Amino acid sequence: MADAVNEMLTLGREAEALASLAVFTSQMNAVSVFKCGRGIRHLEREIGFRKHSICRWTEEGKRPQFDQFLELCFRIGIKPVDLLDGSWALDRSSVALRKDAVPERRRSHVLSESGLAALKADVERIVSSQESFEDAVAVAERHGISASAFKYRHGDLYAVLAAHRLVVRGTLKQQRLARQEAKAVELVQLLHGQHVRLTRANIETAMLEAGMTLKDPVTRRIAFKERERLESKVPAKPRPIASKFVRS
Repeated sequence: MADAVNEMLTLGREAEALASLAVFTSQMNAVSVFKCGRGIRHLEREIGFRKHSICRWTEEGKRPQFDQFLELCFRIGIKPVDLLDGSWALDRSSVALRKDAVPERRRSHVLSESGLAALKADVERIVSSQESFEDAVAVAERHGISASAFKYRHGDLYAVLAAHRLVVRGTLKQQRLARQEAKAVELVQLLHGQHVRLTRANIETAMLEAGMTLKDPVTRRIAFKERERLESKVPAKPRPIASKFVRS
């Protein structure tokens, strides 16, 4: 059903020309003659459709509801777009009447009791970790529901998972920044210990070799603060700039 809707949406303005009762009636008469050799009423009986419903659409000018139209297309074995634009006639082998068939429904977004228990256990396992987190979309897919169903049907679990994600992401970010700042201090101290002038260019070169950059304002502030501390404590002895810096 979702595929049929998407296919119709891709037509854009062309769909307006196809969405007319005249086109629908013409194509349905052709299908009825091809499969039954008779009129619309006989086709209704062949596919087990509601009595006189198709006739009301083709003879009385009443428009079918969208879900009714999709069910009709399913029962005659023709895609909605193929029916309206007449392309079904190019390959009539796909046309198959389905009297007792039921259209494929969307998967249920309602969890069983055991499914809900499994979701709760999964969320509890995830939030017990302070070093990793999982996105709600991934958790929903793992349990066979959509992200929106997770959010609106099981909002308490969704909120717990979302809050845990924010906390862990913040903690991991702080840890990453702390390591980055410590590394910046270490590099500046290493240059100072090698008696290399602590110019911006020299510090930036050393950081690039270590996979870092001075473009980050926090790292730059920490590095320059350490340079200021070292230069005010013991003046560095100028020496030619080394081509390579020893990594820590």
